[in-house]
Amino acid sequence: MTVQILLIDDDLLLGQLIRALVSGRGGEVIQVQNGKTGIEMAQARHYDHILVDLMLPQVDGLNVLRTLTTPARHGLRPKLTAISSRRQPEQKRECMDAGADQFLEKPVRPQALFSCLGL
Repeated sequence: MTVQILLIDDDLLLGQLIRALVSGRGGEVIQVQNGKTGIEMAQARHYDHILVDLMLPQVDGLNVLRTLTTPARHGLRPKLTAISSRRQPEQKRECMDAGADQFLEKPVRPQALFSCLGL
């Protein structure tokens, strides 16, 4: 079974890295580069996991998280992971308050990514 992952992050190199890491473990990554498109993609179909960077053009990551925590049209809410290089406890708490299920620090470490995605 393929794990469907939506990556909302404007860093194309990070997208390539995540795609390369998870493709051999049954993950399929679709990347969008701004919050507005990320919300639209997340509402258009079901993903198992959505990774959301906090610093995004058009709609910031916290607002993306808040929007995506509303009930899903598809019946299941995907697991939401906030991604950021900010490591302060208050930043992590703010992400959780906005609806993130977990927090992944940049630079992304493979084992931490696999753990977040259950791969």
